[in-house]
Amino acid sequence: MERAGRRRLIWYPLGMTRDPAKHGGWDRPLAMATLIAAAVLIFRGILIAHYHGPNIDENYHLYRGLLFLRGDWKGLRGIRLNDPPLGEALLAVPAWLNGQHLSDPLHASAWSHGFPPPAKFCYVMPDPVRIETAIWKSLLFLPGVAVIFVWVRSVYCAASAWLALAMVLTEPTLAALVPLPTPDGLAVEGIVIGAWAVWRFVTAPTGLRQVEAAAAVAVAMLLKPNGIVLPAVAVVLAMVHWRLRDRADLPRKIRSFLLACALVPVFIWVLLLGDVSAPFKLSDRAIFRSGPFRGGIPAGLYVESVWDPILQERAGQTGYLLGKTSLFGWWYYFPVVAMYKVPIGMGIVAALALASAWRIKPRYEETPLAVCAVAWTAATMLQYIDVGFRHFLPAEIFLLMLCSRVLAEPGRIRRLAAWLAIAGGAIDVVAWTPDYLSYVNFPRQAAYLDISDSNVDWGQGIKQVRRWIETQPADGRSIYLAYFGPTDQDLFAQIGPRLTEYLVISGSWIARPEGCADPVVGLAPDHGLLILSPVELTGQYDPSDRFARLRTLPPDQVIGHCLLVYDLDRLRTRAGR
Repeated sequence: MERAGRRRLIWYPLGMTRDPAKHGGWDRPLAMATLIAAAVLIFRGILIAHYHGPNIDENYHLYRGLLFLRGDWKGLRGIRLNDPPLGEALLAVPAWLNGQHLSDPLHASAWSHGFPPPAKFCYVMPDPVRIETAIWKSLLFLPGVAVIFVWVRSVYCAASAWLALAMVLTEPTLAALVPLPTPDGLAVEGIVIGAWAVWRFVTAPTGLRQVEAAAAVAVAMLLKPNGIVLPAVAVVLAMVHWRLRDRADLPRKIRSFLLACALVPVFIWVLLLGDVSAPFKLSDRAIFRSGPFRGGIPAGLYVESVWDPILQERAGQTGYLLGKTSLFGWWYYFPVVAMYKVPIGMGIVAALALASAWRIKPRYEETPLAVCAVAWTAATMLQYIDVGFRHFLPAEIFLLMLCSRVLAEPGRIRRLAAWLAIAGGAIDVVAWTPDYLSYVNFPRQAAYLDISDSNVDWGQGIKQVRRWIETQPADGRSIYLAYFGPTDQDLFAQIGPRLTEYLVISGSWIARPEGCADPVVGLAPDHGLLILSPVELTGQYDPSDRFARLRTLPPDQVIGHCLLVYDLDRLRTRAGR
């Protein structure tokens, strides 16, 4: 027995056994996993903040987060609110502490017709604050990493927990989003922690776990609208557990569960600092004008943040996939995009995990992971807005946790194959540093024509454009930029005097205020250098489809793995021949 025990210590990474109690009075593996995650996330976040500029979603999240932190309820209630304010407040903490101010980014869009917005409507977060935000967001993600490690270890073993950690730190879309002032990474973390707290309460109900579960669910719901799936998941988990494992004293358990459900809206109201308001989109309804709720309802801000996405889905939003556009998306959007965005190494581990079902029979402890994976997969496949793989991350995280079952039993060949696959995937992802958002899992010709939008370009490449222009010979050639990014920026101020003119998502070419010596005539330039966003190339938001002729032509260069450079003079000369 002693000999077998020593052999088991060799089998598991870093000599960790299945039982964390054997490590002494404190959880050394968990502490080590958290420190490794902190080092990776912070270093990677600083790189992204240094090399990338603001993406198209950052400023309106920051603006609303700063309104919440400053207690500007009037401002919050008068703007579009399609994400709950708590997540935006958390990501805006560094900007708030540094005294940053910005106007409503929508104000700038009114000026994006022929000339840049006035300085009072422009905002670019200073680089030191961007770096602080990246560090802050990376630290905020650590509790989620710790829960994933502990949860997987309790379901499988320490080896599986380390594998799950490696996959989470390798996932490129998550790597890109965690340090950004957007709520996507926080939402994934909130969902994981909320589901874990619910399962702990359902399987071993106590008063403390009841409060923890209610608070965790409330927080998850306040980070992003996709958290609204969590209460339904909690009901399913409770019913499954009571039906299959624990029918004893069922009336008491049901009462305790219902009380936890009742606590969720209380926590939402408390976390919104006692907000009582009429949802902006519903404020004209009779019940809010002269009915019993004319003074508003508790947590009206949250109701607004849920109702607005519902209206947005009903109206639809143009999506793009495999050369086609659709106002209401495709049910198969995320499976197709996953074939491009998920590292091949993770795909190999997923295949090994499926094969392991023959040897490692499904265990009851995997139930919450499977239920959550199915729930968020179904929710994302049924939604009508398909503009980025980032919306699939909650489902992917639970799928990765399930894939770690491949190491649930000792097996040297299986262990070696899994770790080699993840190592290969990690090397491939690192090669894209810092452009993780644009990651594609193996070389494809013009993948940006298959999976456009925030899967490739989110407006993050302005700093890289500036550096690229500075390296080009000053030969007097005109340089044009067709840009998919925030409209509350003056790109002439950011890029410098060599930029001739730029196009924003509204469809207007922006000329220099002092005058442009070589303005665009017609829909698109026909000479000089053109730096083109893939989103503009696909024409998904441009009824004129002005760059259609370039879709069949390979770019001369690519900036930041996403922005395409075309030498229009060379193309014209070649066409003339």
